[in-house]
Amino acid sequence: QGGAWPSDAAQRQQLIDGGVTINKPNCPTAGSSNCTSVYFEGDANAVIQQIVDLKTACSCVVIVTGGSEAWLHVSHGPNKKNIDLSATESLNSYLRGLPGGPVPGTQFPAGKTVTISGVGKFKAEGSGDNVNTTAQHWHVKFH
Repeated sequence: QGGAWPSDAAQRQQLIDGGVTINKPNCPTAGSSNCTSVYFEGDANAVIQQIVDLKTACSCVVIVTGGSEAWLHVSHGPNKKNIDLSATESLNSYLRGLPGGPVPGTQFPAGKTVTISGVGKFKAEGSGDNVNTTAQHWHVKFH
């Protein structure tokens, strides 16, 4: 808490170049609020390309709302392949079209997990599911 947080400039630019939006600026220090870091290291750095690949595959709006800032998300961190994506209608529609996806025409399926072969697990988290969840989103654990 309070220590300098690494720059995510290169990874952020890779996402932007791939058509992905990040909802907030990088975190200046560990423990900061109102920030989203896409700084990943080691094996977890592959998550950046996986997000871009998802954006390409779905041709939908992809917005990163939670990244490696572990103090805001218990299961996140710079060495973990976890990220939160906004539950945009176009992403939801894409997931509804996949085998095992949410049933077309249903409300946002809070609590449901969708596994995309070769990509990862998408868990629908509803607003208020925990203290840091302020909007519906997909918690994604990439393979």
